[in-house]
Amino acid sequence: MADTVVAIGASAGGLDALDRFFGAVDSNLPAAFVVIQHLSPDHRTMMDALLARHTKMPVQVAQHDDVLRAGQVYVIPAGMTMTVVDRKLHLTKRPARGLTHPINLFFESLAHAGCDRFVGIILSGTGSDGSEGARALADAGGWVLAQDPKSAAFDGMPRNALATGRVHESGPPEDLARLTTAIIRDQRDPDLIAVAPDPNTPIDEVLTKVSKIIAIDLSHYKPHTLIRRLERRVLATGRSSIAEYLDLLTQSMDESAALRREMMIPVTAFFRDQDAFDALRQTVIAPAFAALSDKPAPVFRAWVVGCATGQEAYTIAILAQEEARKLDRDVEIKIFATDIEPSYLQTASQGRYPARALDPVPDDLRKRYFDPVEGGDYQISPRLRRSIVFSQHDALSSPPFLNLDLVTCRNMIIYLRPTSQERVLKRLMFGLRAGGALFLGSSESPGSLTGLVQTLDARSKIYRLKDRLRHLSSDDILGAMEPRDTHIMRNRTLRGPEPFSAAPQTLSPATATIINAFAPPSVVIDTTREIRHVFGDVTGFLQFRAGDASLDLGQLLPARTGAIVSTLIYSAGRDPDSVKSVVLHAADDPDYAHATPLRISVRAVRAPGSTDSTGQLLVSFERLDTAPLAPEPVAKGDLAALSTGRAEALEQELDRLRGTLKATIEDLGSANEELQASNEELMASNEELQSTNEELQSVNEELHTINAEFQHKIVQLNEAYADLESLSRAARIPLIFLDRNFCVTRFSAQATDLFRLREQDLGRPLFDITHDLDLPDLAAQVAVARDTRDTLRIDVTGRDGRTWLVTIQPFVSQPTGRTEPDAARIVLSFIDVTSVQAMRHLQAVVDALPQNVAVLDRDGLVTQVNAAWRDFALSNGGSSLLASGAGLNYLEALRATAARDADARAVLDGLTAILDGAKASFALIYPCHAPHQERWFLMHASALRDGGCVVTHLDISDLHPPAQEKGAT
Repeated sequence: MADTVVAIGASAGGLDALDRFFGAVDSNLPAAFVVIQHLSPDHRTMMDALLARHTKMPVQVAQHDDVLRAGQVYVIPAGMTMTVVDRKLHLTKRPARGLTHPINLFFESLAHAGCDRFVGIILSGTGSDGSEGARALADAGGWVLAQDPKSAAFDGMPRNALATGRVHESGPPEDLARLTTAIIRDQRDPDLIAVAPDPNTPIDEVLTKVSKIIAIDLSHYKPHTLIRRLERRVLATGRSSIAEYLDLLTQSMDESAALRREMMIPVTAFFRDQDAFDALRQTVIAPAFAALSDKPAPVFRAWVVGCATGQEAYTIAILAQEEARKLDRDVEIKIFATDIEPSYLQTASQGRYPARALDPVPDDLRKRYFDPVEGGDYQISPRLRRSIVFSQHDALSSPPFLNLDLVTCRNMIIYLRPTSQERVLKRLMFGLRAGGALFLGSSESPGSLTGLVQTLDARSKIYRLKDRLRHLSSDDILGAMEPRDTHIMRNRTLRGPEPFSAAPQTLSPATATIINAFAPPSVVIDTTREIRHVFGDVTGFLQFRAGDASLDLGQLLPARTGAIVSTLIYSAGRDPDSVKSVVLHAADDPDYAHATPLRISVRAVRAPGSTDSTGQLLVSFERLDTAPLAPEPVAKGDLAALSTGRAEALEQELDRLRGTLKATIEDLGSANEELQASNEELMASNEELQSTNEELQSVNEELHTINAEFQHKIVQLNEAYADLESLSRAARIPLIFLDRNFCVTRFSAQATDLFRLREQDLGRPLFDITHDLDLPDLAAQVAVARDTRDTLRIDVTGRDGRTWLVTIQPFVSQPTGRTEPDAARIVLSFIDVTSVQAMRHLQAVVDALPQNVAVLDRDGLVTQVNAAWRDFALSNGGSSLLASGAGLNYLEALRATAARDADARAVLDGLTAILDGAKASFALIYPCHAPHQERWFLMHASALRDGGCVVTHLDISDLHPPAQEKGAT
């Protein structure tokens, strides 16, 4: 198996991105490339042929058990899902129904395949396929790259991948190709520091500079972990040193945010480590809710530290809600979920997750706590969302939450230095109540603080605090009030209205003196009887009890006094214009703390200059050992009458409310049953629509992929057609194409010189169209060629006297997707051979001459001879070269004998003069005796107009008188 694997996921519109990527990536990289797409199971992929045009690497459709080899490209076959098993490609038939995620599946298998190095790239596509796979690759130490959504034809997949926070770099396909080349060529591993800092600059100093820029104190974290993540960003931005990268970091806010996300990689999931959450439910949550069942106002408080994108916090909330549902008890659930990275908190607060992220969630919980939304995602239900408060918080410096039943901090403190680990654990334990639980990650433990806790489940790392921590040392709380925390506090917004103040914040000294000297101690209460302001010293009249603090006046007064004051408040509320008062003695209330009588009066508070009540009441306490400043007390009978009247009014109102409530409950029950039935029907319909939507989305992506492939094939066909058209025009050859029924499908422009063809004749039988050839049996000849599948060639004559070579060529087409070949189609070509026939006739004429005839070119080479020449050469022992004359240099042959033969020298001079243009002709009589016969020949040479000459040799031995002399002319 290749040491490095580059897995590329693409979907709709991904063909263009793939072409651009492979066109820019180095074809000599020592890595195997695997392309995973959403393909229709009924369509044979053409991706291998299309990609082969853009890379020199061999491209093949993957086969089962293929071993990944460096320098090759593997394409997923149609109708299959693909994984890496035992370092080989493992193919599985795709399910017939439902939405599959082939990219996620391959990425996740690659993360556990044991490769030395791997890169995952997510290109154009719709949906969220690839996002979960990107998490798996990043967690396993691989590189994750994504196409810039702006450069993608469909930006769904790149955007969802970027939203995970695990993508190391994004950009157009060409940039991703160059970065991939750099990663593989430089042997860059994201877990190793390849760009080392200046040896004179300590690592801690580098991290200190980075801390100031990204506003995260990195001094508490293990340097090796930070350095390897810092190196990823150095390489991703193309910088060659830490110093160059720090310069970029100070100038680019985007890079600062990218590095911050890189340093704080969120590693979380719903029900991550299912066994651990089952143990948490059994050992912590179930017992805690059982203990809360007897309390009047039960509250369950939990703190999720380092919540990242929120999945773990929602998991805790689901477990708590389920436990409350089992007890059928209304328990207030308060979960504080905190993290240091705002972008992760934003994702968590939105509570929207892709369907793939919910795979670990049981179906019944998914239906109960998640609502499907458009795009195939799921939204946390409002009921669950209200139980969680997400907040930016640094566990190392910000104050801890208090009085907690549960604190979870999983897989966060392992990245800290030992001293910082202990500090964080003390802070977490300080927030727990006695008996509260601490839930840590699988590789974490309390360490030196083990003595403070009791182990509930060693395997799942669940602990119970033995005794509550009463204080923290200065070292443990150092930084709790650092400037950045006060800044956060300043930016927090108040929820709810400002408390009412019944009096100005400040009073003039004179006014304060008058109130203290002459006014009785008083309190201002609102409509809920809660004290809003206090005048004077009321400590002798109000009593604070043990338990939760309250400003309810009825709870702060002695029992009987509180009942009397409640009656006065009721009466004053119904009649704001009156002042109600009563005198109490020690005998009236055993809890009464004063021997002197006490007058309590209640009056409505009005705004200055107005007769309208503000809704508040002023309750005054006056000891009667001083001069009375209020109306006479209400008589005992009057007070009883007030109480009786109030009781009767309350009973009547209660009866009305009971009747109304009963009717409302009945109506609500009926409506609830109808809504329940409707809801079940809607849920079933929604599930069917969701399934259909997922299938349609998958089909849509497949259609986009097929369409892109067809578009490329059309371009190829258009190019081939243009080449064929250009060839036909350049060769000026008449061509006619026929289908199996001899109908015209296409013809060249030159064919109209022989056949009366027009554009309207396409689709008509060829034999219905008149032509200028003397070929009455054309239909029969074409039928024979079609049936025998043999090529026929026929010489025919046209009406203008020209001769044509007609070629009838059948051919068989096999369209893509068919298993049976189509019937034979036919192409007719017509070549004008008139000039060839003329040459043949001229050769026949020359062959009929008795003279030996040879044609020489400008250089003396023999280009043509006649039959008499060939016969004479062969009969007199000449070679086949001399007989054919082809390639024989006549002048060179003469030069070979000119030194010893005067006739040869004379002929050489004469021919040279003709070829040079000095003479027009030359003649010579020369002997050429045979062993038994004397022979004399007349040689004659004449110049040709276009260069060269014609040489004839005539046998004149039989001429009389006998030629006894020879000479040259």
